[in-house]
Amino acid sequence: MKLKEILDDKLFELYNNNIPQEIKTRIEEELDIIIDEKIEYQYLIAYEIAKKVKSDNRIMIDRICGSSYIAYLLGITFVNPIEYCIVYEKGFKPITFDLEFAEDYFKTIFEYTKEVCKKYSITINNEEDLKGHNLYLNTYELCSVLENLETRTGKHRQDIDLKDEELYKYLIDENTTIFDESEMKIATSLFNQEFIINNVNCVASVISLERSTITDKLDIVNSMIYYPVYREAIYSFLIMAGLEKKLAYEIMNFIAKGKHRIKNYKETWEKYIFIMKEHGIEDEYINCCSKIQYLFSKAYSINRAIIYVWLTYYKMNYLKVYEDVI
Repeated sequence: MKLKEILDDKLFELYNNNIPQEIKTRIEEELDIIIDEKIEYQYLIAYEIAKKVKSDNRIMIDRICGSSYIAYLLGITFVNPIEYCIVYEKGFKPITFDLEFAEDYFKTIFEYTKEVCKKYSITINNEEDLKGHNLYLNTYELCSVLENLETRTGKHRQDIDLKDEELYKYLIDENTTIFDESEMKIATSLFNQEFIINNVNCVASVISLERSTITDKLDIVNSMIYYPVYREAIYSFLIMAGLEKKLAYEIMNFIAKGKHRIKNYKETWEKYIFIMKEHGIEDEYINCCSKIQYLFSKAYSINRAIIYVWLTYYKMNYLKVYEDVI
């Protein structure tokens, strides 16, 4: 079955014949990228894996597939990029299928993946062979944790109301938080600026700022007017300033990977600074960008934020079970 046929079935199931224009446009744009990059088979393999995981009543957590709405429709990711305004446009690097499973399930899913790959005339002997097809299978302890929490509480993670404000009050309370010490410092610093942490996006901001590599991190957080929280935020800002998309994408990646801090790229960085100033971008924004050594993507940060909210729910409502599992 071809990807387009599977998508048509999914869309009919969700919307009958009343597909919103925003979704139609997004799917058309993503399909153009998939066709141009010749990666339809990668989506289909990941889709087969997602179906297998669901049928086995196990959990798969992707790392960065949340930038693709098609991946969301296919059940490869639980992050809806339209809901969270995650950009994925022509010129962006195609998504990586970086998929995580409980350790005791890894062998089963790896052997299954090898069989699926045979349908596409791909021979897989080891994990390195998969990487050549943009597929990365990993273990992640929280898959096992979430499976145990669901089994012991009877509450499915995807039935949790991510808009429940009580969850966020619990999360930012230093006596009950699941944030670690460094995340709590970021959260407290943001909270002191009346940055109200009451939704998934806010939690994702904390995660991205804490995990990204930034010079003078807390000083930056204390002057959030200009600071880009995710790498895509740089892209969107440059587009709003009038830069052409391809160039905005290049500069976003250059900054987000900290290349401006490498001596060999000094001339390129000076060229980009000139372009940004030419488009009216202020020195303060450029200075903030110059402090970035590595900046995480929004898809990754939203993904991890949703997991934090799920865990907070279980801790808040089933404390004894949570403590046993964790």
